[in-house]
Parts: sequence; C-alpha cells; structure tokens
Amino acid sequence: MVKQSFWRYENGLLAMLSVGLGFTILDRVSLTLLSPFILTDLHLNNTDLGVMAAALSVTLAISGYAFGRASDHWGNRKLVLVIAVLFFSLFSSISGLAISLFTMVAARLVMGLTEGPILPLSYSIMAMESSSHRRSFNHGLLANLATCLIGGVLGPILLVHIAQAYSWRVAFFLVGVPGLITALLMLRFMREPKLALPAEIAAEDAHPTPAQLAGRRGNIALCLFLLCGLYTWLLVTLAFMPLYLVRVVGMKPTDMALLSAFFGLSGATCAIGVSWLADRIGRKPTAIIFSIVGLLVPLGALIFPKSIPVLALSLFIGWSYIGCSPLFAGTIPAESSDPAKVARTLALIIGVAEIVGGVLMPVLAGSAADRWGLAAPLWIVFAATALTAVGACFLKETAPGRIKHAIVAEPAVNLSELPL
Repeated sequence: MVKQSFWRYENGLLAMLSVGLGFTILDRVSLTLLSPFILTDLHLNNTDLGVMAAALSVTLAISGYAFGRASDHWGNRKLVLVIAVLFFSLFSSISGLAISLFTMVAARLVMGLTEGPILPLSYSIMAMESSSHRRSFNHGLLANLATCLIGGVLGPILLVHIAQAYSWRVAFFLVGVPGLITALLMLRFMREPKLALPAEIAAEDAHPTPAQLAGRRGNIALCLFLLCGLYTWLLVTLAFMPLYLVRVVGMKPTDMALLSAFFGLSGATCAIGVSWLADRIGRKPTAIIFSIVGLLVPLGALIFPKSIPVLALSLFIGWSYIGCSPLFAGTIPAESSDPAKVARTLALIIGVAEIVGGVLMPVLAGSAADRWGLAAPLWIVFAATALTAVGACFLKETAPGRIKHAIVAEPAVNLSELPL
C-alpha cells in the first residue's frame, strides 16, 4: 500500500470547507451569544428570541433544498457554494442594523436564504472527495473542528467582549469579514468534485437487491427523524442555555461565555472522536451510544446548576453528541443515496430538521419559557434527545467493511429508483 502525502487535495479541501463552515456557524450563533444584550436593548422577551432564532431556519430550509437540487442538475457544486458563502458573509452584518423585532427577523430571513446551500453542499463535496475508509472522520472534522473552535470557543469570548466594550451591533458588523476571505480562497483553490459512487458501493454493491434498497430508503427517512431530534437538542440549547445560565443560575455574561466555550472544546475534541469511532465500530452503535450521552447537557444544567465544576463536566461530555450531526446529516444518507442526488438528499434532510428543530421547537421552547420558566426548554431538549436515542436503534449499518452482503440472485436495480 502506497503511503499518501498529508499535503494532498483531500486534506486541503477539508481545511477550506471546515474554515468556511466555521465562520458560517459563528455568524449564525452570534444571535444567541449576544441575546442578553439584544433582548435588553430592544425590549424583547423569550418568545421573541425563539422567533428570531427560527426566522433564519425557515428560509435556510427552503433555499438549501432549492439550490441543492439546482447544483445536482447543473453539476456545478463549487460555484453555488462559493456564491452562498460570499453573500451569507455580506448579509450577516445587517443584523447589527436591527432596531426592532421586525427588522431583526427580516435580517435573519435574508441570512437564511444565503446560508441554506452551504452545509449540504459542503457535506456532499466532501463525501465525493473522501477516501472510503475515512468518510465519517472527514465529515466529523468538517462539522466540528473549525466550527467548534471558531463558533464555540473563540466566538463566545470575542463576541461578548466586543459587545461589552463597544456594542452588540459592532460585534455583528465584524463577524462577516472572515467569511468573505474564505469564499475567495474556495474560488481560487477548490475544484469541481467528480460524480462517482462511493468506492465500497461501486466495488461490492453496484446492483443492490430490493432488500438493500429498502434499507437505504429507511436510512434516509430515519436520518431525517434523527436530525430533527439532534437539531432540537442543538438549537434550543444554543438559544436558551445562555439565558438560563445568566438569569436562573446567576452567572455574569463573561462567565457564561467561558462556560459556553466548553461546548466548542468538546466539539473540537470529543465530537471528532465520535466520527473516528463511527469508521471503526460502525455508524449505528456510535449513534446509539452518543445519543444517550447527549442527555447529559440538559440534565447537568437542570440537576447541578449551582455546582460549576459538575455542570462544566456534564456540558463538556454531553456536547460530544454533536459528533452525530455529520452522521445523520452527511455520512449515512450520502452512503445510502444515489450519488447524482446527494446534494438534494442532504439538503432535504437538513432542511426538514431546520424547520422542526430550528423553527418550531425554538418558538415552542420560548413560549414554554415565558409560561413555566427557563428550565422548560431544557426539558424539551431532554425529551427530544431521548427519542433520538430510541430511533438510532433502527438504523441500517452503512460503514464500509461492516455491511454484510447477501449473495442472492436478484435482478439488478438502479439506485435512481430511490424516491427522492
């Protein structure tokens, strides 16, 4: 076996996409990180925060599927991705101009239109350019390393510091600049990915049986359900955990930002280990184990709110569940779908999860918080995560080398028969 150089295109592409996605996530979570300042300045309540968080997800879900389908049809995924990153970075700053709930929601709606294609296209391009034995690991690095370091560690500290030193508006104005630079780097160095079957499917399963096709269709539908639960866990936590720590636990905003950085540290370490593990023990057992681990996030905040060391440890360990996001949104559905329809398949899954986990659940959680207190959103997170752990038990394994192929004389069935 010839040893490949570290400085090959696969790793360079992974670095570019990771950094681009990292600054995209920072732009997105800036709303929740700055929410204590925004709600006070604009005289808004918890329900308003849920509406603002949900606004971006509405247009994101629509544009993600529309542009994902278009990129599959045109065969030009690179151009669509570069344009999306460029305009998202330009429009992210307009949130700093908001003077009311209406203008903030309008700003988030515009951001969602441009952000929609970024995640599904990043996953689909990475799936096509990845070595089969490290596809999950690449998706894990893409989803967690730069996103958590930039959006989870540096973001909370820098944005809160800027908001306190200047204003939350200045923080919004500055947050889009790095994305513009990343878009130019993608335009210069990224190549259009070649459309091809995943290596293990092309070699071992080019003519799947009806039973194998049914399993793949089931995986796609199940990943949609699992990602809805994970996005509820993720987006409701990001929206309301900062307020819970400040207003219920009694933390200072700077201390809250430092504790929130544990999310990013966990994502940049433990969550990447989740993707590495999925390449070795399989997608299904990894999903089950870490869906259960994710319960530590709401439970730690609800049971040990005054014990900062215990709370920090539970948040750090529990946040490793974020490592299942690339499994549900990228790796498993990419390995289960027609390669000519990968972008639209992933965009559909991510889009529906955005509507459920990013639109309906934050609004429901905000309303519950206004009625029963800020602990209510955390109980919603707990219930969604528990359902996800149960659903993961029904996945069909897709990891290369762990798929047991039955040798049955069946007529060839084309992957295009998948109902997408």
